[in-house]
Amino acid sequence: PKVMTSLGVGTDEATSAITMMSDRLSTLPTRLDDMTASVQGVYAAGRSMGMSLTDATKASLGLNDMLLAGGQGSEVASEAMIQFTQALSKGKPDMQDWKSLVSAAPAQMDQLAKSMLGPKANSMTLYEALKKGKVSMSDLMAEITKLDQQGGDGFQSFAAQAESATGGVQTQLSNLSNAFTKGLANMMQAIGQSNIVGAIKGIKTVVDGAFKGATEFVSGFVKTFDPSALINSLSALGDAFMDGFG
Repeated sequence: PKVMTSLGVGTDEATSAITMMSDRLSTLPTRLDDMTASVQGVYAAGRSMGMSLTDATKASLGLNDMLLAGGQGSEVASEAMIQFTQALSKGKPDMQDWKSLVSAAPAQMDQLAKSMLGPKANSMTLYEALKKGKVSMSDLMAEITKLDQQGGDGFQSFAAQAESATGGVQTQLSNLSNAFTKGLANMMQAIGQSNIVGAIKGIKTVVDGAFKGATEFVSGFVKTFDPSALINSLSALGDAFMDGFG
């Protein structure tokens, strides 16, 4: 929420967005911090289109569902999400951006195209429509948000498809890891960021003081240290050791 408020968003809206993401991702392998970064990118690029943080959050979650539904895994979905955010900031996708999306979720991209342009459309038809300005990125985001919850003619919602595609053991292990992250975030929120920061600063002060004292001690020791005395002592010790064997 603190980072989002720096983008000009109210604290309540920022907190609501985080809660929305946390609730949706509880059964998906996507990390909350990764999703938050994606939403920030989408919101920063989409503000010029009149997109609110809530709109950006819903669209980002929908896009994440669509990409996960492709079944290529969370890493591929995450990379495609980054490509899409870059395309959004440019205003239109280039072929590299588009290939990343199609590679992650080919069937879902065709579903998106058919929903927007008719039953004969496919992902390349949609790409050409975006390039020529017949479809805007704002239209695309709105359609992804709609299909994420409602689905389309002959296919389930992206949310339902994502749940089905990520139902394996690997996903559950990722979900377990995410649960720890989410629980820690909730605990930190309950304690209060200012309290945590204050405690860390207090510990840092103690650590800095301890190392300062140790450094002063070592510096003083080095100044009075006589290497020849140590050498003579070690030599005498060696002689005594050898005499013991003699």
